Amino acid sequence: MFKKLRWKFMWVSTLILLLVIIAVMGSVYRIASATVTSQTRFLMEEILENGGSLSAPKKFNPQERPLLALNEESIYEIRYYIAQIDEQETRITHINIAIPEDKAIDIAESIYGKNKSFGSMTIPRSRKMSFLRQAQEDGSTLIIFLDTTSRYNLIRLVMVYMSCLWLIVLAVYVVVMGRYSGDLVVLSRLDEMHEITMTEMDLSALTSETIEPFRSVIESSGKKLNTGIVPGLHRKAEKQSFQQLVSILMDNAVKYCDEGGEIEVTLSGKEPGKAARLTVSNTYAAGKDLDYSRFFERFYREDTSHNSAKTGFGIGLSMGKELAERTGGKLKVHYEDSMISFVFEL
Repeated sequence: MFKKLRWKFMWVSTLILLLVIIAVMGSVYRIASATVTSQTRFLMEEILENGGSLSAPKKFNPQERPLLALNEESIYEIRYYIAQIDEQETRITHINIAIPEDKAIDIAESIYGKNKSFGSMTIPRSRKMSFLRQAQEDGSTLIIFLDTTSRYNLIRLVMVYMSCLWLIVLAVYVVVMGRYSGDLVVLSRLDEMHEITMTEMDLSALTSETIEPFRSVIESSGKKLNTGIVPGLHRKAEKQSFQQLVSILMDNAVKYCDEGGEIEVTLSGKEPGKAARLTVSNTYAAGKDLDYSRFFERFYREDTSHNSAKTGFGIGLSMGKELAERTGGKLKVHYEDSMISFVFEL
């Protein structure tokens, strides 16, 4: 159940982040596209207002529309042409773009036939053109075409870069979440536990059942697992809390056991009136001078040189101590003969 909760927490949080990324990317694209559309229309209106010429614009003032990110030179940087169409013919009156005149006329007549006042279109060679039509007093129609290919290409390029960046962020997030999602799930469950129900349980069977999945991991890494679990040891406990505590101690032992070292699990205390004692030990050559009085502090990590390659964020043992105390037990640690041992008494 704990593993299912961990995966559920991880996938739900990842899905939420993915949806946030999609929403941000979509918003950025819509804002950028809307800005380009507004820029384009503003520039075309200015050109038509100036009779189609770029020389000495009459009233071009980009400060009127500060959100369009234009300046005084913007109107001279564009590529455009203007077609005048009446019942007799189609003429190109102004041209400041690299496009054959006959092709420019064909494009103008195709737009004129659609009776659309403003919009955009894609022409061969993936060029993006925006257009704006204006009725004239003599009955003819002026249509200005402005090349917006570079503007939209820039938006697409920025979106590609942003997508790559967000994918990296998502990958890092998944890796980090995978490392401590289990701890967060346990912490949240601990916070929710106000009261626990203690019932008579076979601690021997529970211990054996909980440590068994760790055996293959330990042996495949060239380490050794020794067990000394007295059979038939019964005590009052809370099943889930006890199993979580054993898992935390085993996970810690696997992480910090020396290469080629040994992990030892013992359970004793069958004598009447004696507490049950669970001990999880592992060889730990670098643990001689550590401050074990602080091992159960949340996020504490002293041996940074030894632990730098290890995963986890230093909250597992603090959770173990809290689990032990909630069940009325005690969790202690000591170091002797190159072995670090965690002892839980219940």
